[in-house]
Amino acid sequence: MIKVIFFDLDGTVLSHTGVPVLDSTREALRLLKEKGIKRICCTGRNIGEMEGIKEFDLDFDGYYTDNGQGYFDEELNPVEIDYLNEQQTQELVSFFNMKIVPTMLATSEKLILNCFSKQVLEVTDELDIPTGVVGTYNGERLLNGVAYVSRKEEEQIRQYLPNAVFARWNPYAVDIVYNAGGKAEAIEKYISKHNLSREETMAFGDSFNDESMLKAAGYGVAMGNAVEELKKVADYVAPDIDDDGIYRALKHLKLI
Repeated sequence: MIKVIFFDLDGTVLSHTGVPVLDSTREALRLLKEKGIKRICCTGRNIGEMEGIKEFDLDFDGYYTDNGQGYFDEELNPVEIDYLNEQQTQELVSFFNMKIVPTMLATSEKLILNCFSKQVLEVTDELDIPTGVVGTYNGERLLNGVAYVSRKEEEQIRQYLPNAVFARWNPYAVDIVYNAGGKAEAIEKYISKHNLSREETMAFGDSFNDESMLKAAGYGVAMGNAVEELKKVADYVAPDIDDDGIYRALKHLKLI
């Protein structure tokens, strides 16, 4: 019996090609609540990028941000945040200061960008997310980073970040994280805290950084608009996000 469902945000719940959030998606979340099934948002976004989410009237029971680094309650109040340690921070900041590629540092309060580029603006405009403010690092506690690079460029910068894990979410943007488990670790933390079994969990996603989450959950659902790599590891492929994907998938799976 499913007791909790983890939902990726961008491309899964929040569309960037049609209506941002379909009424059917809100209805699906409401019906899950009626059934007593917890709804947890699990996103690569930083908490500083979540402020505009409330305008979409999404009703989640909690939020994992930064690919599992931070956990926030239903009102986006911090519950548990895993900051980078000194060694990880030094590695990431050193790379940030090189300004080889546009790179952003994420704290729990703000986003710091080392330089702008056309690529940064194209990615952030497409997803309607903050670009961050160009600035310098002044000792803030960090959660992770973002490099605005293609796959080819990603391979070229790995030498500077040997201890990091790269979690791609856009053809020209990749998260730089030090949580090796990524979103999977978020599920494992939640399962442990609430004394659940893996079989009582489900996850919905659409991109590369959702693969670990779908594999960690008892049942993984890839959206119809998901990357092909994710569809291959999913237990079920839902209709497209803009085609009532979440609602129709949950109906098909007899959860609402």
